[in-house]
Amino acid sequence: MDGTGIQKRVPATADQVPHLRHAVLRLLDDHFPDADGTRQDVALAVTEACTNIVLHAYPTHPGEITLSAATDADALLVEVHDDGVGIATPSRHPGLGMGISLMHRLADTHITTHHGTTVQLRFARLAATTAG
Repeated sequence: MDGTGIQKRVPATADQVPHLRHAVLRLLDDHFPDADGTRQDVALAVTEACTNIVLHAYPTHPGEITLSAATDADALLVEVHDDGVGIATPSRHPGLGMGISLMHRLADTHITTHHGTTVQLRFARLAATTAG
């Protein structure tokens, strides 16, 4: 990564999710203005990762979402982290159970569960979309 990016730490509340999504989309637009075909994938995957934290990570106490995003020559890397209970803990809001598979379809996705959960989303080959 070239060091260009964003870092945010916000309360894990539903009203923060659109702010985080828009921050990542601004970074994408600034560095890959012709990546229109990837924009919806980025928006959906970031929304899903952040919403999972809001719904599942902190069942007994308030918590935070930490989001970082950076670019390199042809990729956007987004990392979303919480210090919550981890994905192995049953949730009060089980949902449809499709979020993780959706993120895997939209991006190169890596999930770790150590001191919470970290979701890494890599959207690659973005520079190729700028060729005319």
